[in-house]
Amino acid sequence: PCAASTIKMAVEKDVDEGAAAMALCRHFQRGMCLYADRCAFRHDRQAASSLVAVTPFASELIELEGANREYEVCEQRVHELRAAGAPRAELMEAVSKLKDARVRCQTIRGGRAREKPKSRYATRVRVRNKERAGALRRFLIETYGLDVLQSGVLDVAGGQGALAFELLNLNGVEVTVVDPRPLSMHRLQRKWQRGLYFRTEPLQVYNCSQLPTGDAQACSGANTTNREPNEIGDEGNHTVAVLHAARTVHAEWRAATNRSLEYRSKQPPRTEPDDSRSSEG
Repeated sequence: PCAASTIKMAVEKDVDEGAAAMALCRHFQRGMCLYADRCAFRHDRQAASSLVAVTPFASELIELEGANREYEVCEQRVHELRAAGAPRAELMEAVSKLKDARVRCQTIRGGRAREKPKSRYATRVRVRNKERAGALRRFLIETYGLDVLQSGVLDVAGGQGALAFELLNLNGVEVTVVDPRPLSMHRLQRKWQRGLYFRTEPLQVYNCSQLPTGDAQACSGANTTNREPNEIGDEGNHTVAVLHAARTVHAEWRAATNRSLEYRSKQPPRTEPDDSRSSEG
């Protein structure tokens, strides 16, 4: 049984590798594959261009464009006959052609009988901006270099802090995040624990850190607002690190907001001038 299962696993592996070699690389089809010649999938420029150029959706658009042009010609013909006072028989023939062109356009579009989707994403492939923080981090490293970034990075409207998390943990760059929302690192920590930041081999040239044995450093502005950096230590296997000056930025932001609200509350209500008294004087 053990030998049979081993043979079965080997056969399945060969089948998977053969299928991968025959399948077209989706990254190459989009324009670039980081693995280049080492990719397990097929890189074929002619096949990729043909898949992009000839699609059912594209052919449907071409057909619909022709039907729309035909409808516009028929509509223009009807307007001209009406303006010229053409005989009724000739006008009705042109109107009949216009109706046929309209039916053809509706048929290509799917017809009015088809129920419209509740959301525009029901019939369209939704492309999410995945890993945009990683793409921006690599762009900064290529453009400015780590020597410049080591002096500190200011991330305005940094959101959950994904860019700051990667710069701090993968490149040792201190980041100041300015955002009214508290930082959230739970999803990023799970990716770190699963080793997803170190899985793609061609991207490791941008990483200064090696695959860790523990957990990633967590950066939470909400947890560090009223605590000094030296008060924060290890909590089990979770090492907590503070983004440079993030605590101060949030504290000053909150203090400025409180001062503004306090100033407004002390101001007496504004009264409109009495027009009748000014006119009497």
